[in-house]
Amino acid sequence: MNKRYRILWIDDQYEDLIEFSIQAENSGIDLFGFTSFEEGFKNLEKDLSKYDGILLDAMFFKTKDQIQNTEDEVALGMAIARLNELKFKKYLPWFVLSAQESFTKSNNSILKANQKRCFDKKNGNDLEELLTSIKREADNLEDTRIRHRYQKVFDTFSETYIGDNYAEHLLAILKSLENPEADIDDILYFTQVRIILEGMFRASNKYGLLHDRCIINGNVVLKNSYRFLSQEKVKVEEGTFVSCKKKHFPPLIAKAINTILDITNVASHSEPAEKELSKLELASYRQNVNSPYLLYSLTFQLMDTLLWFKSYVDQEENKDYQTNISYWIAETIPISSNTATTLHTGEIEQDENRNYFCGKYQLKYTYTDQNHKVGEKITILSAIENTDLRTKNKYPQVAQKYTRA
Repeated sequence: MNKRYRILWIDDQYEDLIEFSIQAENSGIDLFGFTSFEEGFKNLEKDLSKYDGILLDAMFFKTKDQIQNTEDEVALGMAIARLNELKFKKYLPWFVLSAQESFTKSNNSILKANQKRCFDKKNGNDLEELLTSIKREADNLEDTRIRHRYQKVFDTFSETYIGDNYAEHLLAILKSLENPEADIDDILYFTQVRIILEGMFRASNKYGLLHDRCIINGNVVLKNSYRFLSQEKVKVEEGTFVSCKKKHFPPLIAKAINTILDITNVASHSEPAEKELSKLELASYRQNVNSPYLLYSLTFQLMDTLLWFKSYVDQEENKDYQTNISYWIAETIPISSNTATTLHTGEIEQDENRNYFCGKYQLKYTYTDQNHKVGEKITILSAIENTDLRTKNKYPQVAQKYTRA
């Protein structure tokens, strides 16, 4: 696979340099052009991890509202100074390309002070040498090397698929894997894993694969999203369920995502009962195994999932939004306020994993912990199937509504 490099380019006339842009693209370099220091560095600092280098004109605008013939070399000095400040976050190699003879023919003081040369826009050999230099210096960057090593996965981080803003999270995880002896912050990296999965689910919704009701007030409900795409019935509110006529997840991808969600529940913000159990399981695991390999396995399963998603939405049959939402099913089950069916009456107990239960029914952890106590007698009025692989064999159902007997 050909390597791709992303270079931020500031030149007040970059739109006129079409031939050079094409030459760069054919060489594997994607140029992102801006006319001023203000616009260029605003974009750069918003997503520093996105770029592999900076290409600067010798004379360009300081601000976006400047008019032609007011450009000068002050903006170049500002850009160099800011890049030196940003070194503490990320070092980026920078290059100067100009047709100004005061830079190409003379020994310019700015370039001399920074031990740089100016490549000549009018010299074909200079342009070839510039493109070669960009790639050579970018290959020394850790971020660039990682992106190239896993380029197929990083190709999913575009607006067509997951979205460019999620790439930094995977990059952070993969950089941590470069140093297997370093301590792993489980919560930090598990959160990033879940953020990337959230991005995939948002993209699924954009294509019409995922039901709108799996996103509440702009927040993706990860478990519900997983269940819906696995063709399971999802409860979105009391008496209302959504499901899909078409099963989108193949079995291995479904298992991978379920594993990721179960283990990373310690970083969940919306599933307190599962989070508490995951904390206990992770703490027990870390007592005996303190290595990064758990994060490795989750990361590689996640990467496979992203590759599957890209190939799935690339298929012609999955591209049409209207066709995809035609598979959605919404069901409303009337709730009677006059009669209540009693499913079970018994005492609240707690097992060795701190799960609350009553007979064959698992009880909601947080609600039970705050409102009831072990040994209290309750009546269970409604329940749903337990889909948690860790407890479903022991407790096939989860009580939804229960009161003191």
